[in-house]
Amino acid sequence: MDERMEIGKLSSNQVKYLTLLDEFEKKKMVQKRGIVQLVADRCGVKHATVSRFIKSCGEQGYLHEDLTLTEKGRRILAWNQKLEADVRDYLTELGMDEGIHDFTRGILESVDYNIIENAISKRDFISRHRNMQKASPVVTDISDIIDPGEHQVRIALFRINPLERTQKSMADRGFERMAKIVHNQEESYLELTVKEMHAMSRVDGQDMAGHLASLKYLSHGSLKMAEIKDGKVRIPLNVCTYEIYDHGIIWGNVSITVACSVGAAHMPESTARLIFIL
Repeated sequence: MDERMEIGKLSSNQVKYLTLLDEFEKKKMVQKRGIVQLVADRCGVKHATVSRFIKSCGEQGYLHEDLTLTEKGRRILAWNQKLEADVRDYLTELGMDEGIHDFTRGILESVDYNIIENAISKRDFISRHRNMQKASPVVTDISDIIDPGEHQVRIALFRINPLERTQKSMADRGFERMAKIVHNQEESYLELTVKEMHAMSRVDGQDMAGHLASLKYLSHGSLKMAEIKDGKVRIPLNVCTYEIYDHGIIWGNVSITVACSVGAAHMPESTARLIFIL
């Protein structure tokens, strides 16, 4: 089997597990007993999650019985690390300074690896032009660019400011990273999942928990209120715009206005640009 195809099955977290095992080996910290829990603790996941992955790596020949990497495992890890670094550089060339981790992970986990490699191979061209080349003008009808069905997308919210800088919006904390696009003859929408957000009180420094209070989206020049139901928010896809770049990478975006309640306070509305990758 092509090792690149095997690499494509690894998530960003799984690459972290192998990276930690490699670091532990170099520091002569590898000891089978307790090492799985140490990796799990470092990555903020359950012991069972790492344990299952390590067992699979052993079966595929990535790890020895003592949990040190095999030559095959080292090649796979090195390829993943280089690819992630290249994608980060690729996004940096687009002028992205904040939120780059989310978009790097989103591209690695949602875009075909052959497409990524083809795009990365043109980095010298991109560097000279300072922008990724658009393959077509802005698209407003999503039916022209994706097939009907459900599609998982990764999202991020950025501040809107005249300097065109990509700074994360505080509202970004109020949503799960993964969202869902539903597109068929009956309905067409982007569904976001709301999560509890935290902020530090400027008065006493205490941690305050809060949640999304309202979300409005820009539709033909006016703001429309989105319904928040069962922790979900839906935005019609016909109010979003889409830009298609080389190799089929699609960036969707829509302007939204959100308000959050944190503690007993109701934070003022703020405008952000919601970006998602297909």
